[in-house]
Amino acid sequence: MFAAREANGSASICSFAITFRADREARDAYARLKQDLADRYRDDRLAYNEGKTGFILDMLSEAEAWATATGWAVPPAQMPDRPGTDTG
Repeated sequence: MFAAREANGSASICSFAITFRADREARDAYARLKQDLADRYRDDRLAYNEGKTGFILDMLSEAEAWATATGWAVPPAQMPDRPGTDTG
C-alpha cells in the first residue's frame, strides 16, 4: 500500500513513523480501530486490513504535510566501506 501511494515511499514511511510515534492520540486511535476491526472481522483478514486503509492514508497525508512544513527528508544512505571493493 505505501509503495503504491508514493514514488518515494521510504520518505513517506519514515515521516509516517516519526509522526505516529510523536502523536499519542493517533496511536491510541489506531489501537482502538485495530481492536474494533479485529472484533468485527475476526475471520476476514482482508476486511480487517481494508478497514485500516483510510486511517493510514490520513496519517500519511499528515506526515507528508509535516515533512514539507519542517523541510524534513530521508537522509542519504551511507554505505559502509567494504574490504576488497576499492577500484582505484
